[in-house]
Amino acid sequence: SMDQDHLLQRITSHLSSPRKTSEVFVNGHDHSRDDFINSPIEVLGPDCLLNIFGFVNAKTLMIIGQVCRWWSDLAGSQILWRQMVLRTFPVPESELDSEVDWKALFVRYRSLQFTRSEDFMMLSGGYLTATKTKLSYWSSAVARVGWTTGRHYWEIRIDQIAASNKAIMIGVTNDKQAKLCGFYQRISAWAYYSFTGQKYHGYEPKAYADGYGTGDVIGVQLEVNENNTASLGFWKNGEFKGVAFHHLTGKKFWPFVDMHNVKNRVTILPHRIEP
Repeated sequence: SMDQDHLLQRITSHLSSPRKTSEVFVNGHDHSRDDFINSPIEVLGPDCLLNIFGFVNAKTLMIIGQVCRWWSDLAGSQILWRQMVLRTFPVPESELDSEVDWKALFVRYRSLQFTRSEDFMMLSGGYLTATKTKLSYWSSAVARVGWTTGRHYWEIRIDQIAASNKAIMIGVTNDKQAKLCGFYQRISAWAYYSFTGQKYHGYEPKAYADGYGTGDVIGVQLEVNENNTASLGFWKNGEFKGVAFHHLTGKKFWPFVDMHNVKNRVTILPHRIEP
């Protein structure tokens, strides 16, 4: 409404005040609701502020949470982050745990979004679905965030795959900026091939597991060590296929998908956890 827009403008003006900015960021989170005495925000209660905060994007909401203890509590509200997740991503809420941390879930969804793809790859569904749109050579889509350490797991559902040539590669790369058109061929990538079940690194296929097709869900398990090495394994429909690669080298690793045939389509499922 106009009243809410006006209040949001006044809050934004208050945040940009040199006096208040200096107080907040010099002393960190040492301030509370008393900071807003004699300000336009003083008259607003928590319910009203929660309503207003519900109109901002995730970046702004995180900034709001740095203002003071009071706003940090409000900006961390599960109600706000649930709204943020459900309006940004196609989340199957019925599959989520009742104790889900909505803010953490938002961060995970955003991390696994596809953010780099080629001309013949269409991204949709909150940038979680990739579809091959034109017959050409291989096309690639790469996730937003890479990892430098820790254990990570994500799942990719095969929504549709051509029966004649089940050409999909799922894996990780240590070079997000490399020229696309088939990551699996490069020494900077490690992948699991849908058609034969082979594992690929540097265009060298080796026996690994059985293949996969439409309706299958492929889990990817990446463990990155502090010495810039990693291991990579895959799951198929809840069954672990074993570690495919040991001693991957690189400073950071990103999830990727390669697809060949028109209308091949996959979706990342960030809400799934390791079996």
